[in-house]
Amino acid sequence: MENRIFITGSTGNIGGMTACRILRNDPDSRVLLLVRARSEPEAMDRVVTTFSILSPDQEFSRVRDRISIYCGDITLDRLGLDKQTFKDLSGDLTHIVHCAAVTNFNMELGEARAVNNQGTQNVMSLARMAKESGNLKRVAHISTAYVCGNQEGTIFEDELISDPGFSNAYLQSKWETEQIVRGMTEELPIIILRPTIVTGGSLTGRTLEFNVLYTPLKWIHRGAITFMPGSADTPLDVVPLDFVADAIRHILLTEENPAGRTFHIAAGKK
Repeated sequence: MENRIFITGSTGNIGGMTACRILRNDPDSRVLLLVRARSEPEAMDRVVTTFSILSPDQEFSRVRDRISIYCGDITLDRLGLDKQTFKDLSGDLTHIVHCAAVTNFNMELGEARAVNNQGTQNVMSLARMAKESGNLKRVAHISTAYVCGNQEGTIFEDELISDPGFSNAYLQSKWETEQIVRGMTEELPIIILRPTIVTGGSLTGRTLEFNVLYTPLKWIHRGAITFMPGSADTPLDVVPLDFVADAIRHILLTEENPAGRTFHIAAGKK
């Protein structure tokens, strides 16, 4: 049976690139993309734009028949889909990759929770229905390595991080969401994936979002700052977007028995 992979955040960096890499490397897989849009043509335009930026050498017309579009919103009940569509989708999918999240470091905690916490719970409602259909193989929740917050020292994949304190609402909401997801691992085949700082593609630098690491780089480029303080003892762990997407695809589709595990998607020491 072919893999039918439902992806949220499919017009964002990680979700979009994950869809591209699956379609490129797994010819027996379909992707079912949730897109926040008012109509299917608008949603399709967003998907086409995403593909053209992140993977311009990939001819979209060759993979179009392996893409299904769903106009929706993770913050809404049934992801904004009508009852029948939601039911049909739950019976059709085999995998879920939940990438959708708000990543603004300056937002209020309530705003972050509405998307990252409640939105994730809405996606897991779909996963429960999919499990009842008997087709669900795996659910990948895309977290962040920085759910460690202010905790110091080495953070292990199998470590259950207690509340370490946070510098912004985004990180706190992502930590809270990970705790919610961990509480579902006995009933759903969940894996948790924690990328570090994600930059553009390794060969092209292509990205949809110029935030996080790009902000100080912009300041340097514009001459707003002339030096960047730092320490050799505190290096940044940076991973390119295609590496992250390939890791998600590999763990989702080829890793044996990963359910219930956490994976760090990081550059590491070498």
